Amino acid sequence: MPSNAAQTEWVSRVLGVSAHGGIQNGRDGNPAFTESALLWRDCKRDVTDKIAHLKSAILDAYADEPEVQAEVRSGLGTLDEAVAGLDGRLETTLDEAANASDPAQRRELAQRTKAIVADYIKFVASEKRIAALDDNPLGVPMGLRASLSRTLTSLVGLTRTMN
Repeated sequence: MPSNAAQTEWVSRVLGVSAHGGIQNGRDGNPAFTESALLWRDCKRDVTDKIAHLKSAILDAYADEPEVQAEVRSGLGTLDEAVAGLDGRLETTLDEAANASDPAQRRELAQRTKAIVADYIKFVASEKRIAALDDNPLGVPMGLRASLSRTLTSLVGLTRTMN
């Protein structure tokens, strides 16, 4: 998959095919849904990549201690739990909205999108594990809270144009 929303959008537009994952016909509905879905996917991919990088750094830190590294490896899944509250609801709702042809259904999905974004903003602001990942002592730059907050704030702006 292309590395950013602009590339994905370009491939879809130029080739006339769906390169948006679950989005099939966002051009027929409100483009804010398609843009929001691409923005959110890019952000989640970035978060996943950063967590994977941190996991590698943790394992590297214990490379000379195989017994400890095995124990550490068994606990790496807890890093993913830091962002588990960012479940699939938003992506699913945005895909449904981008594919909806009925204006009433799109309006209902826009309201659902706004509520989910509000939930996610509260989660990101209050989740202590996100702050712990950002403040890791391994020298791995994360910026998860900043990245997620910036993206969710952008989504708030886009929800204002959804109908």
